[in-house]
Amino acid sequence: MTTGEIWNIWRDHPQLANSVDFIAAHVLPYWENFTDKQAVDQAVDRYQLLRNQFPGKRIVIAEFGWPSAGYNLRTADPGPFEQAEVLRNFVARADAIGMEYNIVEAIDQPWKFNEGGVGPYWGILNAEREPKFSWTGPVVNANYWKLAIIAVLVGILMSLPILRLEGATAMQALLLSAAANGVGAWVATVFAFWAGHYFVFGSAFP
Repeated sequence: MTTGEIWNIWRDHPQLANSVDFIAAHVLPYWENFTDKQAVDQAVDRYQLLRNQFPGKRIVIAEFGWPSAGYNLRTADPGPFEQAEVLRNFVARADAIGMEYNIVEAIDQPWKFNEGGVGPYWGILNAEREPKFSWTGPVVNANYWKLAIIAVLVGILMSLPILRLEGATAMQALLLSAAANGVGAWVATVFAFWAGHYFVFGSAFP
């Protein structure tokens, strides 16, 4: 029997440990404004702190995670690459030191707009139950080739009027082609945003 509490509740109210069989601590570095590069070190540090404070007591990190999208919380930046790196590194470190843990959470919950812009994006699977990243090998954007094709096709389409210009100067052609490629990149960026976010009521509010 236990109760899940933020790690500092256990630290500040040690008498709680007398009423539980093990300590279930929530460690969520994002909400404490740590960067994705600091997140795993912070979690391990809090785990060791509780082990030292409660020797002989079983310690479980009941919640650890990192959001794949949403707004940044000062120095804490969510993102798909950040989530993959943080979770992969955390699991490797935790397994190496024998830490018990739960990853929060299994599946994205788009209805969690009450938690702000990051609320829907804590899952290691998206809302369609598809993995967001691989646990081995390089961390890559699986949709990169789709975005590249969109950018190139839009750029080519926007470049067609250049071919109709008679006597265009090199500077005119350069400016028009640069603008066409800029539009292509912008369209690809918009598509990437739409593909990576859930559009629910709360998405309009950070």
